Amino acid sequence: MKEYLKSYSMKLITLGPVFIGNGREFGKKEYVFLDRGHIGIINIEKLYGYMSKKGLSHDFEKFVLEDRRKDPKEWMLEHHIRLDEIKRFMKYVLECGDNNMESWKRVQVLEYIKDPFGKPYVPGTSIKGMLRTILLGCDILQNSQKYQGEKKAIDNNINRKMNRTRYLNKEASSMEGLFYHTLNRSENINAVNDQMVRIRVSDSDPLDPSDLILCQRIEKHVDGSERKLNVFRECIRPGTEIKFTLTIDESFTGISKENITDAVRIFSEDYYEKFQKCFPGTDRPEGNEIYIGGGSGYFSKTVLHTLYNGKHYIPATQMVFKNTGVPAVHKHEKDMKYGVSPHVLKCTEYQGKLYEMGKCRIRLD
Repeated sequence: MKEYLKSYSMKLITLGPVFIGNGREFGKKEYVFLDRGHIGIINIEKLYGYMSKKGLSHDFEKFVLEDRRKDPKEWMLEHHIRLDEIKRFMKYVLECGDNNMESWKRVQVLEYIKDPFGKPYVPGTSIKGMLRTILLGCDILQNSQKYQGEKKAIDNNINRKMNRTRYLNKEASSMEGLFYHTLNRSENINAVNDQMVRIRVSDSDPLDPSDLILCQRIEKHVDGSERKLNVFRECIRPGTEIKFTLTIDESFTGISKENITDAVRIFSEDYYEKFQKCFPGTDRPEGNEIYIGGGSGYFSKTVLHTLYNGKHYIPATQMVFKNTGVPAVHKHEKDMKYGVSPHVLKCTEYQGKLYEMGKCRIRLD
């Protein structure tokens, strides 16, 4: 009897920092600058217990609840507490790399998602969503004629202003239906027939907090200039191996290990030709690169560009930004002049090197 349920070992090797947020921002009093290159994430409950033993519980409560001016380091200096006294009350320490956070008056520090034991990981849903985009984009690139009706509908409706969650939603659903809704469970083209239900991706094996670094948001422009923003993210460091299990029921779906490998290569090449190569210093992909997580950019998470040849996608992308409320300060009206849309590459710096956010190499064994 033929075995249709096949499991594969999936590995991601991070080529750039990866950020998957839990929706939370660290408060100013939840971290302390240990030195120029490290910050400590404070365990407030344990630190409060220590302050109580020193007879400082009232002052510490007042600081945490009321004082909006001081950071923990300033408060401790005022109370003659050395940093090495409180290091044991840190949840973990983050390497800041090249980021001089103390030079900013105010920064955002976005937290990475963690399991109930405080271990960072990559949710399987993030990987499945990435595969969904890549597989659809690849099919559009290889079978463009099949999607001409959807492309025409987008061209006709792209200038209509509406709620952001509804904008081009009908057209996007129609494209997904042509490729994914093929299981013939019912007569309708809908999610009941979605072949992606036959693909399962586990959450990754847990990582260690020592695998996290702090990365500053950097925008690289087509002219090679860079803009640093006061946004910092907890990220998985470059060079980290992340392990998953991918299971495919090949009796109900046309998706296989080989389909995924080919789709990654084709989507990656289109990404390079239409977007990535417009930025100085970027290398042609080897064929097994993907992008995941926050900060990896609009282009890697959408399929609109796959409907158009060459640079013909640019006017459509400009209209998406215009009609979904992207602020004018981003100057997307200049995208045609720059020859790419959007005209910034999302990056960060680590150990003196500029990295693309979310870039990984994928392996299936």
